Amino acid sequence: MPSIPEEPEIPENEMERFTMPDFIKPIQNIDVTEGKDAVLECQVTGLPYPAITWYHNGHKLESTDERRMTQCT
Repeated sequence: MPSIPEEPEIPENEMERFTMPDFIKPIQNIDVTEGKDAVLECQVTGLPYPAITWYHNGHKLESTDERRMTQCT
């Protein structure tokens, strides 16, 4: 009878290379006057480095001429 393969054992030194994403500095609520610029920031950590995606009312935000998004690593 065939056996169910076990999950491969990952050496401890390789497991330490991966960490769950974590917010070091979560985004904060801010008040912005209509027509003025706003800067929204957060700081995350994780390995591999997590991809950051911003959403507004369930819609993914992209960089445009009016909206600039940057990510520093």
